[in-house]
Amino acid sequence: MSDLIIYTPGTVRFPEFEDYIAKAQAVAEVLDSTVLTEDNIQEVRLSLANARKIVNALETRRKEVKNAILEPYNVLEKQVKIITKIINEADDNLRTKVREMEEKEREDKKAVLRELWDKRIPLYTFTEYISDPFDRWIQPQNLNKTYPVSNSEKDMTAWMEQRERDCQSIMGMEAAGYIMDAYTSSLDLASAISEGLARKKRVEEVREKVPESTKEPCAIFYITGETAIQF
Repeated sequence: MSDLIIYTPGTVRFPEFEDYIAKAQAVAEVLDSTVLTEDNIQEVRLSLANARKIVNALETRRKEVKNAILEPYNVLEKQVKIITKIINEADDNLRTKVREMEEKEREDKKAVLRELWDKRIPLYTFTEYISDPFDRWIQPQNLNKTYPVSNSEKDMTAWMEQRERDCQSIMGMEAAGYIMDAYTSSLDLASAISEGLARKKRVEEVREKVPESTKEPCAIFYITGETAIQF
């Protein structure tokens, strides 16, 4: 790649450098050794101003030389930036297309899994208690290109079977309503049992605190099943 851009190192000469160094040192020595008085202060200031004029002239020339040397480099920098911009825009466009393609692939795969789900779900009853079960089952790995649909089918079946067993177990428990209410949130049987029993205990404690003189009956109900809830 080094032969793609050809350059010639610039040459800058300052032949009177040594002379100017000597003059500057001489002026500095004079100023350092001068005893400042009311009589010579104007003369000293004039000498310093003359020396400053020389320095300013050298600085101006230095900047002119720098700009002249950098001019071809600045042109090169602009040219490289133009090429870089073209490649970066093409790269961004390609990345966008790749993301769109991958998203379509994920959506297509999700549709296939949804179709498999719809064929299996009529065999189970847990949908009476768990809302949006498909969305709660599916994980990012199931939509990954490298994850086979066959593996997702196994995951799906195992998930359905587990939910069915859990729901059947819960419905056989004494505090089924409380536990099922907790389970529909966590989908974890152990924690749902613990939370459900705790809820039942709290409700019973509230009932005990209701004054006996209260004539109107008081009850708290937990309704399970989508059909029953809608009714």
